[in-house]
Formats: sequence, structure tokens, C-alpha cells
Amino acid sequence: MTIRADVQKPHPGAKVELYTLDCTGIGGGVYRFSSSIGVNGPLRFAGEEYSPVPIVMEGCEITSRGFPSPTMTMGSQLYSIIAVNLRLQDLIGAKVTRVRTFAHYLDDGATPDPSQTLPLDIFIVRRRASLDFERISWELRVASDIENATLPRRRAHSNYCPARYRWWDQAHNVFVYEGECGYSGPKMFDEKNNPTSDPQKDICAKNLTACKLRFENSPLDFFGFPGSRD
Repeated sequence: MTIRADVQKPHPGAKVELYTLDCTGIGGGVYRFSSSIGVNGPLRFAGEEYSPVPIVMEGCEITSRGFPSPTMTMGSQLYSIIAVNLRLQDLIGAKVTRVRTFAHYLDDGATPDPSQTLPLDIFIVRRRASLDFERISWELRVASDIENATLPRRRAHSNYCPARYRWWDQAHNVFVYEGECGYSGPKMFDEKNNPTSDPQKDICAKNLTACKLRFENSPLDFFGFPGSRD
């Protein structure tokens, strides 16, 4: 079972968000946090421990207006972070990574597997937004949203998905999954988005409509850029 199959379930399990604050590029260390706490104390994932602290990330959605400028807020009772924030000039330039997974993939979960995560969110601290006795907030920017930087050489199509879709192995009567698309549901559609019962004709049309037909009310596994202009 994979996390892409999990998100298609009506009850996929307890979702967990883990945060890594990497200050090595600005003269500090690496700090790990989570707003959750396990039965046996701090959460552990991929051999790393994540300290429990109230933490909220808001404004991560990418819109047609461009990259997001999210805000990360955590409880100011974590005095070590307050001290680091003051020593390293409000952490400007530090890297923040958000890992989203499910509790059963944690090190002490039912099926531990550090490879099972949703796409990582990587941000850079732009500035400190606020600081008081209860909380501290930073404004972030997407790591790729850097002046004079260029994206990888991949065209951003609004209605085309380049992910490889499953294919039917007639010799063994099974679908073969060797690409990025995680769809594993029973519904099948041909290359013109017409329903079919023949697995050999289950061919993705590579557009947003084809993705919506398959995933319905679940999160889409679409590798295109709907907010862009071709």
C-alpha cells in the first residue's frame, strides 16, 4: 500500500505534518517540530525526532496569481527557537520543509515507511512577521521563487499531465504501475474519456478532465499546472 492509494480512501488514517527548520545556511543548526505527539512522546520519522510544539502553516495554496507567501506560526514557549531567532537575525534565509504523511508510516506506526510522503513543501524564511508572549510568526516564500533563478526545463501546461499512467499486462492480467500517477481505482476510461470495461483500453487522455473522472472527490494526482497559461 502507498500513500497515493491511502488518499483515495474515505478514511485514510491520521494525517501528520512534520516540520524541519534548517538554519545551517545562516550559521545555525537543524530543528524539527510537529504539532502532534505520539503515545510514547515526540514523533519519530525516518530516524529523526520531532519535538511537539503548537505550529500552524497557512496560505500554502498555489493560485493563478503566482507562488504563495505562507505564514508559519508556532508557540513562543519554545525558548530555544526564540533564542535562535534573535541570534540569527529573525532566521531570514533559513529553509523550512513540511512533510505530510500518515501516522501508520511513522517509525512506531503499523507500517513504518519513510518513503511514503505527499510531495514535500520547501520554503525559505522571508521575514519575521510577529513576536509576542504567545506566538512567533514568519512569512515564507517558495524555495524556487528566488530572484534570477530558473525552474527545471519543463513546460508548464495548464491542461496536460506528463505523468506516466498504468498499463495492462495481458500476459499476467494485472495493471502495471511504473510511473508517477498513483491512480489504482476500478473505473476505466479510454483516451477520449469515454467509460470502458476493457482494461486494455484504459488509456489516460492526459488532461484535467481525465484526472477528475478517475479521482472524483479525492485529491487529484495531476502533474500539470492548472493555474498557468499555455
